[in-house]
Amino acid sequence: MSISTHQKEQIINHFNLLTEQFIKNKQEKRKIKILFQEQEKEGQSYYEAGKYYSCFWDKEFVSEEFLGEVVTHEFTHIYFLINQGYHEHDEKFFSYFETF
Repeated sequence: MSISTHQKEQIINHFNLLTEQFIKNKQEKRKIKILFQEQEKEGQSYYEAGKYYSCFWDKEFVSEEFLGEVVTHEFTHIYFLINQGYHEHDEKFFSYFETF
């Protein structure tokens, strides 16, 4: 089952709000792309060919709370990719995740 238009809009809006609040460099903001695709994980973010990609699975999320957590998690990856490159799921990562 594909993700609903409503949930796609929620993801995009939530992600864009985080981007506006926490990514100040306008050039970096323009490099961020949000995709919806079939994949095993709820979300995945990476840097490739000069762009930052946040990919979300193309099926319905079970709750709005879970959707928000996934978006925030993927935004945290993008934030770290822009500001420090390679990173791990360590205390610092989860501290930023909780802040966002």
